[in-house]
Amino acid sequence: MQEVLAARPVCPLGGKYAIGRGDSWRSTAWPEEFLVSEDRVPGGYQFPFLQWFHGLELEFSIDGTSLTTHIELELAP
Repeated sequence: MQEVLAARPVCPLGGKYAIGRGDSWRSTAWPEEFLVSEDRVPGGYQFPFLQWFHGLELEFSIDGTSLTTHIELELAP
């Protein structure tokens, strides 16, 4: 996978990626082989984007012929 992506993939659950059964990639942090077996996310999981996200300002303007938006997204450096 590293050779194809030219990067090291990072598991958002904190595990390591490994080749599983059937030559598919899976994380060592995910306990079940199939996602359909899961009914909740692991305890302590937080979507990685939320670690960088600090704020959002969103404005819409709508008139008879157009929709205008202004978005400001604040992320951690």
